[in-house]
Amino acid sequence: MPMLLGERIARLRQAYGLSRKDLAERIHVSFEMIRQLESGKIQHPRIHHVQALAKVFGISLDTLCNEETEISVTVTKSKQR
Repeated sequence: MPMLLGERIARLRQAYGLSRKDLAERIHVSFEMIRQLESGKIQHPRIHHVQALAKVFGISLDTLCNEETEISVTVTKSKQR
């Protein structure tokens, strides 16, 4: 079953042990924007925000955005910084 972008972001954020506030600070957006992304309220975020999210999670933009691509998360301490 395809996983929407917001669901992917939430799964990755949780796997990395980040709060919404932490993630928002890392990509220089509001907590509210992260909440809206994860809930699906924002379905088409600006590309620079999606690029920043991919960078935080250490994955390609294609991997983050492609609903058909399975994501598996192995988090090391160096990734959590």
